[in-house]
Order: sequence, then structure tokens, then C-alpha cells
Amino acid sequence: TQNFAAPAAGCLWQGIGGTVTGFDGNPLSGFRVHVFGPNIDQTVESGSNTLYGQGSGWEVPVGNQISVATYFVELQSPQGTVVSPRIQVDFPSDCARNLALVNFYQTRPS
Repeated sequence: TQNFAAPAAGCLWQGIGGTVTGFDGNPLSGFRVHVFGPNIDQTVESGSNTLYGQGSGWEVPVGNQISVATYFVELQSPQGTVVSPRIQVDFPSDCARNLALVNFYQTRPS
């Protein structure tokens, strides 16, 4: 996906962002999104970036240039328990595809 988060950065930015949505379709804030891979191991909370979604948006910049790289993303409960499969994100080193969207949807009641 083309980077709508920081379009002025062009090829000087690469990142992963998305939302967390509950079983009822409402945004879930306070969940932990763990992104890790080459030179990054970062956790942010859902709801920390409204550009991706009011109440549940999140973003992790993974580089200040485009590159061919593989990252992993997993959703954790507010207490840190992993509650999703590990998602693999592969970047193709393309300025027009420097943003990966990963949206988490709750598939069963908690």
C-alpha cells in the first residue's frame, strides 16, 4: 500500500500500521501490537495512531529508507498474552509499496 501516513517522506520511510477491531465491530484500544524483525523489536498500543483508525489505529516505522525486508507482527492482550497468529510482512523495496497494513479482527467472543 502506498504510504498515506507520511507521503512527504517518499522513499525515506517504511512502516507497518493498522487497526484492531472487536467481535462486535467496534475499535479495540489498549491492545499491544508487537513488531519485530531486522533492527526492530517494538510494541505499541492500539489506539495510539488515529490516522489508521479512530480508537484502534497503530503504526510502527521500520526504516528510514525502503528495503527488501521481512518483519513479523503479532497482537497481544493488554496484559501481554499473544492472542493472534504471527503475521509475516515482506517489503519489496518499492517506494509505492512502503506501507504494510495489518488489521486485526476478533473472530470469537473473549
